Amino acid sequence: CLTGSGARASVPPMARALFFALAISIWAAPAAARNVFVECVQNQISALGGDPGPVDGLLGPATRRALANVVAARDGLDGLPRLTQRTASTWCRNLAPLAPGLTPADDPAPRIFMQKELTHVREALTRAKRVALAYYADEHGIVPAATFDTILGNDATWVFATLERLRRDAGRRSQLSRSAIDNRCSGGFSAFAGRTAIVICVAPNVYFDPSTRAAWEPYMTQIMVHEVAHHLQRELVADKVEVPRRRGAEPYMGPAWIIEGHAVLLENDWAASQGRWQPRFIQIWTKAHALKTALRTIRRERRVVGTDYDISHLAVWLLAERYGAERLWDYLRAVGHGATWATAFRDTFDLELTAFEREFESTLRADPAAALNWTEGED
Repeated sequence: CLTGSGARASVPPMARALFFALAISIWAAPAAARNVFVECVQNQISALGGDPGPVDGLLGPATRRALANVVAARDGLDGLPRLTQRTASTWCRNLAPLAPGLTPADDPAPRIFMQKELTHVREALTRAKRVALAYYADEHGIVPAATFDTILGNDATWVFATLERLRRDAGRRSQLSRSAIDNRCSGGFSAFAGRTAIVICVAPNVYFDPSTRAAWEPYMTQIMVHEVAHHLQRELVADKVEVPRRRGAEPYMGPAWIIEGHAVLLENDWAASQGRWQPRFIQIWTKAHALKTALRTIRRERRVVGTDYDISHLAVWLLAERYGAERLWDYLRAVGHGATWATAFRDTFDLELTAFEREFESTLRADPAAALNWTEGED
């Protein structure tokens, strides 16, 4: 402040240093990241008569207080996890039936990116996505809150550049390196799902001939059913936005054998609903029996590659037969509510995760009769 005619007040050196440090930190601090799911919840609260404060995608005390009032006034919401940046997607999905039309998934024009030589496949790809989402809504009662981009390419360089552009536009950190994209796109026809996009890679010499559409479109749809399963799994475990985590922390999506085995189970169920071939138990068991990788190895390495899919499929098939397929969704929800893999597995199946993995190796994939007896509840 000023004293008299322009005389400068004396400011202690320590106070001056603290002032400049604070000013610099305020100037340099990045703006808080907008969370589309927090924005969704804020819109839903407003639609339900609450006052979450500004609808800005920023999670603050006003939003939490308003949500608490919504929960107190309605049944069926008190079992959901505490509202955080991570769990906002869970709340957005569960509030959707009460305040419809406000989730990111209600966007009428989800984006599809394709290389020019593949643009004639757009209609089939759009239909495949619609079929997959309808299957999960009609057969499993799961409607996502999140939308996702779809990327179709036959060149790993283009796929990587497209993912990087989308990442920069959204202000996200990179999830996959160029070498990882090269590996994932090295096969003849492969696909993978991230937090915000499903990517389908085809070999450069693959051309979707319109005259053979009846042959390749069902296969594309089956792939989409598999990848949309991962989109829904990621949403149920509340892993749709990046949140700070300690180094080496257990991923939310896992174990890998449950995630991939579940997706294979679902795509086969969809294929059967379309009158397409579905493997019988003995075929599933025979494939896994001939392989060596242990479930615990897949869990520890946190990935499924090659024939690991057959092992994972058998393990999840057995769980679904014994406990019901719905329990697998329950397991994912438990993880999304904050449980570890081990706790969620025990609470869902009344069985220790490591104990099941040991029994799978020692008995279930060693003896088909024992495996079938186990599905009937015999231990």
